[in-house]
Amino acid sequence: MGNAVGMGQNRHDSLLDAVRGIAAQAVVIGHASSAVLGESPLNTVLGWASYTAVLVFFVLSGYVICGSVLREYRVTGSVDTVDFAIRRIARIMPPYLATLALVGLFFTMTEIGREMSARYDLSLLGFVRSVFFGFTSHDAVVLTPVWSLRLEVVLYGMIALAAAAFAAEGNWRTVWCFALGLIVTFGMLRLAFMPTAIITFALGGLMAWARPNRSAALLSAGPMTSALAALGAFSYTLYLIHMPVILCVSSGLAGQNRVLIYFVAVLSSSAAAFLVARVVERPKTFADLIRRRLAVLRPQVS
Repeated sequence: MGNAVGMGQNRHDSLLDAVRGIAAQAVVIGHASSAVLGESPLNTVLGWASYTAVLVFFVLSGYVICGSVLREYRVTGSVDTVDFAIRRIARIMPPYLATLALVGLFFTMTEIGREMSARYDLSLLGFVRSVFFGFTSHDAVVLTPVWSLRLEVVLYGMIALAAAAFAAEGNWRTVWCFALGLIVTFGMLRLAFMPTAIITFALGGLMAWARPNRSAALLSAGPMTSALAALGAFSYTLYLIHMPVILCVSSGLAGQNRVLIYFVAVLSSSAAAFLVARVVERPKTFADLIRRRLAVLRPQVS
């Protein structure tokens, strides 16, 4: 899932990127095992590894996002919730929209996709729902693990509202607290896994609060950490798009040795994500573009 870019900084912890990259690979390995190898004790173990990796993603997200908000407040005494939203949109939406396009191509342009299409809603309405994270269990995008991304979006909304409530005074604080209560209630009642997501995200937030200044040791990177951190550079895109790639490979190599198919599927997923990420994982560029567009649209004060 997406990592944060906070307060105009491009600084990334190599260690965090390494953990993020390993976690994304764990998810791919687990899903590839389920799709290619079928039922086996190894598949059970890899499935648990994949589940644990998702929990790690939420902890990392809480650490990075809450750390960004806390640093901004300590430096400026306030939190720019509009710019927070711009940074989150710039980080999340380009890879997500690319995923929607890829899923559409998978279902309409590949033989295995057409065979599976009867089980999914491929309508325009379903696509529109998915763009705004209102997808149902039948919409095509749920072929990918976007359920966790929707939870992240809700968590980002909670953080923005909590920051607004903390900075506000009087009636506005009441308004923001009420809005925060509504989104928390919605998440807890309507979204599966939400309690676990809140707990793990909050754990990461507490870690960020407890250590406001990252140590030099954390920011330094040895050769192994730097190599693993390279996986984190496209981990978000990999997390989103790997399932269509795995299914295409397993279908195209049907009849071949399963272990061969497995490794080709895993490697192909990483290769595809690396290429797609070079186009869509440019959060600073997209954030600057959004800011410029908003500046053009904002009424000029005479």
